[in-house]
Amino acid sequence: PISLLYNLQKIFSYQLLTRLKQWITKNQVLSHLQAGFRDKISTIDQIFRFTTIKWKTVDADKGHLFVAFVD
Repeated sequence: PISLLYNLQKIFSYQLLTRLKQWITKNQVLSHLQAGFRDKISTIDQIFRFTTIKWKTVDADKGHLFVAFVD
């Protein structure tokens, strides 16, 4: 019985993760700009968003663009 605990824990954790992801997506808990730990959204998407905003600001000559990177 003790050797089965680890496997049961993995199964339970996977089911919990799957249900939490579905609930978060369904209820739109996270901002659409949030990319961390989300399926089908990568760093490349965030870099594209940043460069698009940067070039729109530069092209429109709106002045300065202040950026803070938080990790």
